[in-house]
Amino acid sequence: TSMIQLQREVADVFKETFGDDALSLMAISGDLTTNGTAAEGECIQDIAEIAGETPIAAVTGNHESDVSVDQMKDAGMTVLDGSAELGGLQVLGEGDPARSELFGATTLRGDRTQNDVGEDLYQQASDARADVVLVHEAYAAEAFVDVTDTVEFLDQRGSNTTPYDDGIRDLPAGALFYGHWHRDIEPRVVWNSDGSWTLVMELGTSGGAIDT
Repeated sequence: TSMIQLQREVADVFKETFGDDALSLMAISGDLTTNGTAAEGECIQDIAEIAGETPIAAVTGNHESDVSVDQMKDAGMTVLDGSAELGGLQVLGEGDPARSELFGATTLRGDRTQNDVGEDLYQQASDARADVVLVHEAYAAEAFVDVTDTVEFLDQRGSNTTPYDDGIRDLPAGALFYGHWHRDIEPRVVWNSDGSWTLVMELGTSGGAIDT
């Protein structure tokens, strides 16, 4: 709840500085809640109110339940399972194929894997370039980028402003966001052969793991 208050203040400062229409999209990479309790439902409503008229694109994390998904949709969030046009942007995403039960095990929800999610989204974006791609876990992001370790991939970042041959395949997206790991790590720009670029960013925690 304290982080929701901070997010609200940041959004207010941004709008005051750049205008009420400065925000085009709120992107959420999952794990807003755990089991869809009434208290968590109120938090989802509070987060949605931060966006105001700004559309919200979200994917589910490994902690969201079916009840959580209903709460997100009731709050006006677009829960992605494919593509959508929001705020003038083409957004593509899919939720975490795994589900972690409260105090229980993590198992796949069906027969899809993290690798399946990343590869399928890459193919969909290749057919129609996306402005934003959202997944929950780094393992799905790894499949999209075609690397074996996102930590190593991000740590080997080069220039964010000057194009160079980074050895990464062309990514058909303006930005790729993922979360899950609750860390503070710098993003990386991938430079594509056609002159375009892709921001790859691990979204940090909203207060669930980092005490400071």
